[in-house]
Amino acid sequence: MAWVLGEPRTNQFFQTIDRWQQRPPLWLQTPMEGLWAWSWPCLLLVCLWVITRLWTRPSFWPRIVVVGILALLTVRYLLWRSLSTLNVSTPLNGGLSLILYGMELLLLVTGLIQLLLSVAARDRQAQADQYAVAVQQGQYQPHVDILVPTYNEPVGLLRRTLVGCLTLDYAAKTVHVLDDGDRPEVAALARQLGCRYQARRDRQGAKAGNLNYALPNCRGELVAVFDADFIPRQSFFW
Repeated sequence: MAWVLGEPRTNQFFQTIDRWQQRPPLWLQTPMEGLWAWSWPCLLLVCLWVITRLWTRPSFWPRIVVVGILALLTVRYLLWRSLSTLNVSTPLNGGLSLILYGMELLLLVTGLIQLLLSVAARDRQAQADQYAVAVQQGQYQPHVDILVPTYNEPVGLLRRTLVGCLTLDYAAKTVHVLDDGDRPEVAALARQLGCRYQARRDRQGAKAGNLNYALPNCRGELVAVFDADFIPRQSFFW
């Protein structure tokens, strides 16, 4: 508002930024032609190719290198975007440019946070393979709570979904009907089929709130969620 109203110090601030945008430093400019423009992309591709050949399975240090490269590229792009591309010549152009810049900044920062979180990921493939063999041989069967949230779907459609969940080729399971519509006919259907029925007094949070309300009542080691109009394959757990 100060910029639109012509406040002198605000105008001077944006004029300084505009001069920076018009004359960015040489290191910030994007090379458009010549060997310099192709050298960095080629170097990065060679680096990634070497990493994939030396480490066939994900591990800590290759992940650090890849995430570090992507983080540096993201920071480099943010510097270029912040100091070379903004149009702040007038309040109207500046307002629109800054709105777009803010949306893009939010997206890039979110992606950068996800990259940093991926560094802490652990490779548990060997453990997963071990448990998979134990499950297939019948030595270990984790209990699964199957959650079916519903609100106003037709009872006939919901019946098909519940029957599909009950006939899954897996014994250690419990099917929960999460009825946000609090309908007597759905409660009767759950009793008839042998499902656990749950209805909330309020519907805060819609489907997400319905699921969050049900999770404390689950006792299984795993949770599966199916929409009320989705019929899973019998081999879903295999």
